[in-house]
Amino acid sequence: MKTRKSLVLFVGLLTILVLSACATQADLPTEVPVVVQPTEIETMEPVETTESETAEVKTMEASETVEAEETKDLSDLSDAEMEALIAEKADGNHELEFILSQEMSAEEWSATLDRMIGYGADISPEEKEAIIEWLVNR
Repeated sequence: MKTRKSLVLFVGLLTILVLSACATQADLPTEVPVVVQPTEIETMEPVETTESETAEVKTMEASETVEAEETKDLSDLSDAEMEALIAEKADGNHELEFILSQEMSAEEWSATLDRMIGYGADISPEEKEAIIEWLVNR
């Protein structure tokens, strides 16, 4: 009987303790949300162009890019430019460090690049020769 009273008393105190620890939402302090006002940004009025003007500009930009690529001799590329070209042509299939760590002859590089071209790499014959020459002589 004594243990039963002790058990009831213990459960009652435990219930009171748990209920006193649980506060209602109204009792909890709340922070006032910060209101951020958007700032005004000045923009310029768009310039109106005709479709023919837009097409002409795009054509000029494309032809300038092609001319710049054609006029730049691949043998005159710096090491950094050649590494960038190789990384571009590898198209993410190989890390540049992996490619540069390979010690191969010109014939082996030629076979490797031919295999890459077979898999769809966009490498022109001029680029292929310049890449092979650079990789062998570095």
